[in-house]
Amino acid sequence: MPARRTPAMTDRPLRADARRNYDRLVAEAQVAFAEHGADTLLDDIARRAGLGVGTLYRHFPTREALLGAVVQEWTASVRTEAEMLTAQPDAAHALATWLRSLVRHMGVYRGLVAAMAASMEDSASALHPSCQVIADAGELLVTHARRQGAIREDVSAAEVLQMVTGLVWVCEQQPSADLSRLLRLALDSLRPPPHRG
Repeated sequence: MPARRTPAMTDRPLRADARRNYDRLVAEAQVAFAEHGADTLLDDIARRAGLGVGTLYRHFPTREALLGAVVQEWTASVRTEAEMLTAQPDAAHALATWLRSLVRHMGVYRGLVAAMAASMEDSASALHPSCQVIADAGELLVTHARRQGAIREDVSAAEVLQMVTGLVWVCEQQPSADLSRLLRLALDSLRPPPHRG
C-alpha cells in the first residue's frame, strides 16, 4: 500500500526534508505493523526509519495519528470501490464483495481492527476520519441493498460494520477460526426472511 499522503496534523505544506521523513515513517510503519501488529513500539518504527523519536512524534503525536496515515489510502480506495459497486444491479453481491474487501484490509495489521473499533465513535481520535470514510461507504452499499430488498429492512449500516469488525477481531484471537465461513454465515443472516403464504 503506497503512502504518499498529506499529514493530517497541519494544513501547511511540509518542507522537502520533512516530507521525506514523513513518508519514511509511514513506509516503515506499514512494514512494522504488518510484521508485529498495530501495537508495535513507536520508538522501534523511528529507529527503523533512521530517525529520532522526536521526529516521529512531531509528525505523529499519537499511535492513532500514525495508524490514520498508514490506512488513509486504503480507506479512500474502500470508498471508491463502494461507489463503483453501487452501480451493480445485484446489490446483495455488491455488498458481499465490498465486505470481503474490507475484512481483508482490516486484517492486514494485527490489532488494527480493535483500534478502529475504538475510534469509530471517538471524534477526537486521529483515526476517526478513516473510520468515518468506511462508515459512509458502508452506508452507500447497505442503502443500495435495502432499496432492492436484498437485506433485512431492520439492519443498519452501523450494525453490519460492527458485525464484520467483530468477525475480524475474533479471527485474530482464535487462529483456528475460518473468517471466510464466518463472513458467509453473517451475510446469510442479513437476507430478508422468506415471504409466507
